[in-house]
Amino acid sequence: MRILALWFILLLPGLSWAEETNTRPDNHKSNRNILPIGDVFRPLLADPKEPRFFVSFHKTKSPVSNFNSASVGVGQNFGLLRWKKNNGKDGWQLGWFAGLFSQFNLDGASNDLLNTDFTIGIPVTWRNGPWSARYRIFHQSSHLGDELLLGNQAPVRENLSFEKIDAVFSYEWKQWRLYAGAGYL
Repeated sequence: MRILALWFILLLPGLSWAEETNTRPDNHKSNRNILPIGDVFRPLLADPKEPRFFVSFHKTKSPVSNFNSASVGVGQNFGLLRWKKNNGKDGWQLGWFAGLFSQFNLDGASNDLLNTDFTIGIPVTWRNGPWSARYRIFHQSSHLGDELLLGNQAPVRENLSFEKIDAVFSYEWKQWRLYAGAGYL
């Protein structure tokens, strides 16, 4: 952690603070930005644990019961540092992200909370034309809801948390996007 803080302090003098004011006195544009807007890696649309804001409704079927459920996600990626290439769209970015993802039983007496997952991590993203990639290390902890634990068929309570490293590679062509990735717990 100390090395990361020292690295940040050493890079700070050459960084610009906003996209609109990223010129130096000699009128050359800086290729580094602090707290950039957006990311060089576009978010994955089909990933239920992508940090974003969403609500979805489902018909849930399990061996124990069938019920209506809802999933809610609250999260965001925040850019810390970006190193841009000449066109401004390509380059590298370092950031952090946080997310909260919950599932509810809508047929329960009080829209019972079933589970909540908390995630926090550090992504490093890269883009060069149609190619992009994201490498992340993050922590996730999962917590069963009180109503589920107090129910008639309550599962055995277990504190579940883990650290994960994952990587996703992407290629964009016209309106299509192909991506693949892997992770290690």
